[in-house]
Amino acid sequence: MSSGNSPLNVPSFPKASQLSGQDTWWPFKDQVELTIEVRGLKGYLNGSIPKPTTPTSILLRWHLHPTAILHPQEWNQREWMVASIIYLNCTNPVGLGIERGTLASKTWEYLVKKYEARNEQ
Repeated sequence: MSSGNSPLNVPSFPKASQLSGQDTWWPFKDQVELTIEVRGLKGYLNGSIPKPTTPTSILLRWHLHPTAILHPQEWNQREWMVASIIYLNCTNPVGLGIERGTLASKTWEYLVKKYEARNEQ
C-alpha cells in the first residue's frame, strides 16, 4: 500500500489483493474494509452517511448532531476517496461490471452480492 498522511492518497493494494474476479474477492474485501475503516470512512462504504443536499439540512444536522456537520464538498471528497479505493484496486473495473461514476456504497453492494452470492450456492 502507498504511504502518506494526506487524505488524498489513494492506496494501491498489492497485486494479490486487487480484485480480478472470484479468486481475489476475499483478500480485496479485507483490504478495502481495513483501508476504509482506518480512514474513518466506513459510512461511505455502507451508505450510512448520506450526501448533504442543502444548507438547511446541514444546519438541522448541526442542532441534532454537532459532530455530523458535513458540507457537500467535503462529502464529495470523501465519497470519491472511497469510490477510488475500490475502483483503482480492481485490475479491470469495467470488465467486472463497475461503473466509474457510481456511488461507493452502490458499487460495494454490487460487488458483495456478485461475489458472496456465488459462495452461498
